[in-house]
Amino acid sequence: MNLLKKCTLLLLSLLLLLPAALPVSAAGDVKERSKMIYDGDVPFGDGVADTAIKTQGAASNSFLLQGFCVQALTGIDVDISDYDTLEMDIWIQTADFFTLLFQSQFELTSSGTCDVNEMSWNTQRFADYLTDGSAKVGWNHVAIPFFTASETGDKIDLHHVNFMRWYFVQTEGIVPEEGLIVKLDNVRATNRWEMERDKVLATVQPTLDLLGSLDGVTQVTKKNVDRIRQTAEAARDSYDSLTTMQQNVIDPEQYKLLTNAEKLIRLFEILDERGEAPEGEDETEPPETVPADPQDTEDPNAAASGDGPVTEYNEPLIFGITFILVLLISVIAFFAVKKKEAAGNKTDGGAV
Repeated sequence: MNLLKKCTLLLLSLLLLLPAALPVSAAGDVKERSKMIYDGDVPFGDGVADTAIKTQGAASNSFLLQGFCVQALTGIDVDISDYDTLEMDIWIQTADFFTLLFQSQFELTSSGTCDVNEMSWNTQRFADYLTDGSAKVGWNHVAIPFFTASETGDKIDLHHVNFMRWYFVQTEGIVPEEGLIVKLDNVRATNRWEMERDKVLATVQPTLDLLGSLDGVTQVTKKNVDRIRQTAEAARDSYDSLTTMQQNVIDPEQYKLLTNAEKLIRLFEILDERGEAPEGEDETEPPETVPADPQDTEDPNAAASGDGPVTEYNEPLIFGITFILVLLISVIAFFAVKKKEAAGNKTDGGAV
């Protein structure tokens, strides 16, 4: 194996070992950001300010849901283009509020009115994005990504969100006759899903970086396969353990790399079965052997007979030591020759 191949293998080994040595939270550079859309202090629609039951600021907007109900907020102009998530606090009287089968939608637009340049969510969809996992009587926090919104009347201009509406229809027979009290507070845009994506990708990034650093199959040796397999399996397990909501933040193209890692592993297994070593592997290195009986490892004659375990040598180190020894011997030989020549010249001069 020439020096170039040795250096390539050494570099690849470092690339493989480095992700395992670094902390999993290596991504973790994304900082939390938020922008208030509506603070609840000034009521809108048919709401009233509740200064006692609130989550922040001076009050929450409290309204009675009874029959047809529309709550519309105007007179705002908020730039939320640097965010990816709608968050809010909703106070409810009954834990099944988000599963009641009335027709309801929460809307944001940049047109100053409804149904134009709008993104919206069915209220029932909030049940899947409750940060506490399930609804409860009292305050519930919703964090729903922009990418889950429906679009009406062309795309919203997130630089100028100037209208918000929450409406309920077809509530007869579903909502009690006396109605249900609902409170809204702390409606804001955040980068929560960017942060979630950052944390999730940190668990799989070592595999993505590893696969990205390899130039096809030719630069991978069978020594690397176990490392790739372990990293790919760990990444796959971390992905499978995520909730459906969290899986949505993984770019499908990046997840394909995890699948490709498994395909790469299978390719090496096929090469092993055929006895075809990939280019770049040291084919002269003897395979590791396992003694049939543990006592074989204690046999002093085992190494001589070739039945014992094969010692793996650090080839780059041996190469470096050999180079230094050869250089040292060459220098000694050079000065020895020079000394001999000088002695010969001195003898000749005395004879004359």
